Amino acid sequence: MLGHPEGLQNLRDELEQFVQAYRENRELLRFHFHRPQKLLEQLSDLQREPLHFTAAEGYDPQRRFFISGDEIDNLLRGGKRSADYRLAVYSFYRNHTERKEREDFLKHYHGEYSGHSGGNDDVTYQLSKGVSFSHGSIAAPYAKVELKWSAVEKHVSAMIAQGRFLTDEDRAAMPQYEKHQLARNIRAFFENVPQEQPHPYPFGFDYWDAVKLIEPQLDDPARVEEIYQMMVPIWGGTPQDDRMYALRQQAFENLTAFRQGTFTLFAEHKEPVAPAMPQAKAYDLGYGYLGNGITVWNRLEEERGDYKTVAHIGPDRTVTIYDEEMPQAVREEIQRIADTSEITISATQDAPVFAVPPRVPEPPQKEEPADPYPALAAQVLRFVGEFDGSRMGYGEDDAQAVENIAQQLHDPVQREEIRRLLQSFLDHADPEEEIAVDITLCMEQIAELPPTLTPEQAQIAEIAGYLEEAGYAASSELIEEGLMDYRAHGGKGNSRDVADFIEREFLSEEPEPASLEIAKEFINDFCEAEYGSPADFSDLEKVGIAYTTVTDEEIPIQVNGDLVHYRIERYLDGQFLERRQYESLDELIQNELAELDFDGLVSVSDEELESIGATPDEEQGPVRWLMTQKISYSAA
Repeated sequence: MLGHPEGLQNLRDELEQFVQAYRENRELLRFHFHRPQKLLEQLSDLQREPLHFTAAEGYDPQRRFFISGDEIDNLLRGGKRSADYRLAVYSFYRNHTERKEREDFLKHYHGEYSGHSGGNDDVTYQLSKGVSFSHGSIAAPYAKVELKWSAVEKHVSAMIAQGRFLTDEDRAAMPQYEKHQLARNIRAFFENVPQEQPHPYPFGFDYWDAVKLIEPQLDDPARVEEIYQMMVPIWGGTPQDDRMYALRQQAFENLTAFRQGTFTLFAEHKEPVAPAMPQAKAYDLGYGYLGNGITVWNRLEEERGDYKTVAHIGPDRTVTIYDEEMPQAVREEIQRIADTSEITISATQDAPVFAVPPRVPEPPQKEEPADPYPALAAQVLRFVGEFDGSRMGYGEDDAQAVENIAQQLHDPVQREEIRRLLQSFLDHADPEEEIAVDITLCMEQIAELPPTLTPEQAQIAEIAGYLEEAGYAASSELIEEGLMDYRAHGGKGNSRDVADFIEREFLSEEPEPASLEIAKEFINDFCEAEYGSPADFSDLEKVGIAYTTVTDEEIPIQVNGDLVHYRIERYLDGQFLERRQYESLDELIQNELAELDFDGLVSVSDEELESIGATPDEEQGPVRWLMTQKISYSAA
């Protein structure tokens, strides 16, 4: 029809009438991302008389396509949302002048193999080759350039030297970037610090959740001082041969510079600034028995030729503070000593100082995971409002609409309809706009929602949760067997009752003495051979088997054996990585302990590193460590 003048004119006339009506009544279209006026202009263009140009006889242009220097520079600078990448590169260049070091940094930043393909561009980063950038199809590009890493380093160096690498927005973001990196330093400092010690975040927090919580605290000078006081006793008690020494040294030095106003990641000269509030005193606490309870003094402050007494712990463990200026973190440390320590009168007198037993710390409360459905429903409603200007019948008000969308997200069929709706919004969004990124992220989060469970599956999952709280990792098959056995015995209780039955009948067996000794022997022989020291069996639920650090970031990986619940557990950077569960101690011995291999225990895949936000390095032999240090307290 568009090829015939009459048909084209009829379409144009009808569309012109609709455009006029749509201006007067926007309700004619359900979705408002359509552009009737633009379509009308395109139809009008089809009615124009085309102009023809004839080339000279024999004219045969040599078309040469190429990738310009500006395109290469734009690629190496990253996109508009790559500010962290540019600041990381700029920071490294400012602090490292050797070209080989810079080249290695750029090479490893992008990993072993990465890239992207979209639109007309195809980009590939390879650790061994460099950067490949092409236009057109991947198989047969019409323009292509390949840069070795040495050439990439030269390009980046030239842009930095000419002031073309960073944007104005990047420079404005420098202070916040520095605070973010400092927050990561602080989180690393508190790795493996006991729960009893004060932390600037709730104990057991996920790494990135803790970083997010620490970062805004750095805007408050008083809170910075409190964090510093938390770190002082920990840093003072960290020996040089401790695996955490280097990380804690870097964090402590960086926070010290931050307190003084001289902290920088960009080799800038900063004059120390006067603190916004009087600087708090530093404390190095000492404890001693002087005839009545424990006297607490500050080694960094003297009074009448002796250390100044700042607090006292009575025989009933009550604490009296004499120093009114003492920060809260120091007070909490003294209280912790009073509550938990067992101190004798002297090295030669075993009589206890305290008349009451130590307080048993309460186990940390397990936080319930947040329900993702309301947050996702609110995002969907926002996108509906952006593209349609209404709630599309989801509810009379926003609260009701969010509730209804959340319910639909639980249903697989309705969830797919919502996904298709978001896809239609994404198809009509500008890829460069922030809302396109938000829609894509929302769709990914919806795709990660758990599948809807049957009543039987839901009960099994609930029972597994109760067993996990009790310290057991039971398979679905074992729970199903326990559930059938429970019902066969006439049980009619709830999931908690079933979990108690399974724990009592299936999981609470003590290890056979013979099997336990065999397991200990295998582990001890392994530790003697690998580390030259025996294993520590003081806690059979957490026997340290292997420890090392991986990548240039020295990310720790810890492997423990649980001889009570028959399993091997692996942790990467303090986060749970893997659990290998067995039905008996004999099965654990046969499958794991009989043939322990250090490299196999600490091996980490690139996917596992990326799951915690780390960048994989080139393969290199692991550095072997064994955690043997114990923390104890004694009277001064």
